[in-house]
Amino acid sequence: MSQAPASIPFLHPGIGSGKSLYLVRHAEVREDYQGRAYGNLDVPLSEEGERESEAMAERLAALGPDRVLSSPLARARHLGERAAERAGVPLELEADLTEIHRGSWQGRRVSELSLEVPEQVERFYADPWTFKDHGGECDAELSERVFRVVDRILDGPGERIVLATHYNVIRVLVAGALGLPAPTSFALRIDPARSALVVDRDDGWHLAFSNLDRPRPDPGPSH
Repeated sequence: MSQAPASIPFLHPGIGSGKSLYLVRHAEVREDYQGRAYGNLDVPLSEEGERESEAMAERLAALGPDRVLSSPLARARHLGERAAERAGVPLELEADLTEIHRGSWQGRRVSELSLEVPEQVERFYADPWTFKDHGGECDAELSERVFRVVDRILDGPGERIVLATHYNVIRVLVAGALGLPAPTSFALRIDPARSALVVDRDDGWHLAFSNLDRPRPDPGPSH
């Protein structure tokens, strides 16, 4: 596994395949889990989250995806199953698209962590690439498994691929594609039931859009 100081961008170059990767975050989770660092716990969607998933699945299917991959966690799989069914393609479950493991932080309220372990929280945001004080995964480990999936996609069939997954998976994927320093990656906003599009063009990865509830085709290079 490669290592890099937090200040140095981690760049995972593409291969100029022309493939479009639609990165879609799962919808709203149940209220009793909101505001918690639930990590890779298998938490359920709220009723609104189920409705959001249905709407997003319709929009994704309208794009004509060739493949739909999903995290096996129920909140992402719910979206993946419906998008795949509407697009008429099989759902591909990918364990490597599971959300980051938060160790001892899992299930705890974010507001409580900021009060009880402020030094840990500060170190995490300063260097998420190597931070493991909570006993969970760091960004370096998450990035390694996420880009295993990306490499398989670039080597495989299909031009338009949907990934139904989680915030931190999307965050490290975009950071690795664009070469963003790990702390800077937190500036990427992907709300529940929102999407980003990264495209593997001849001159490298491009972020075509981010945080959209209505994903659209790649507009192509600007002139």
